[in-house]
Amino acid sequence: PQTGNPFVTDPALKDHPTTYTVLGSETVYQIACKYGDVDPNISLAANGLTAGTELKAGQVLQIP
Repeated sequence: PQTGNPFVTDPALKDHPTTYTVLGSETVYQIACKYGDVDPNISLAANGLTAGTELKAGQVLQIP
């Protein structure tokens, strides 16, 4: 959280899948925010991507 306080409850917004198919012009950060407990940096590494990589609609990402 931006307050710097740790989560009081489970930070997951909803269960996340192990793979995700990119819709439109989403970013890794936007996809991570959908689930709440997914670290975008870990997702980048898991998919061999670097910050700023443009994703393509239909691209399948691994969600660790």
